[in-house]
This record gives sequence, structure tokens and C-alpha cells, in this order.
Amino acid sequence: MFDRTAFEMWLDFDEDQMQMLAGRNESGDYLHATIAIQWEAWQAATKAEREACAKVCEELVRGYDMSGNKYDVPKHYSPRLCASAIRATTKGLT
Repeated sequence: MFDRTAFEMWLDFDEDQMQMLAGRNESGDYLHATIAIQWEAWQAATKAEREACAKVCEELVRGYDMSGNKYDVPKHYSPRLCASAIRATTKGLT
């Protein structure tokens, strides 16, 4: 599950709206079709984002490892380097 709490905070509903629009049944599915569709889109976008981030990190490592072995990481490689590379891909996005 891709952080339902963050999704519900993004909806920015007050308590009454949450009960009426973002209420869920016993299996956890949203009762309101629009909210259910938005939740599906949120999950799909989050999955795509995480996959894109993983690819940025993999490509960064491949850049240091000329053999193509993505697991042979140099000692100076750090999470900050990967984070910077990911953030560079977001330039121009809102």
C-alpha cells in the first residue's frame, strides 16, 4: 500500500467530508467512486515514481562501474549522490 495517510491528507477534507466522501467499507475500499479512482491513480503514480527513482540510482551506479555490474559500487558512492541525481530529474516539474 502506498501511504494512504498521505493520500487522505492530500484530499484536504474536514472530518465530515472525510466521513461522507472518503469513507471506506470493511475491506478498506473507498465508498465514493471518485475517491476510489483518485486512490488508484495515487498508487499508480507512486509506484511509477519509485521505479523511476530506482532507475536513476541504478544508472548512477552503472556510470561508475564500466563493466555494467550495478552491484560493484565504489566507496565514494553515497545515498546523497543518488538523492541529488533523483532531484535533478524533477527540475521543471510543479
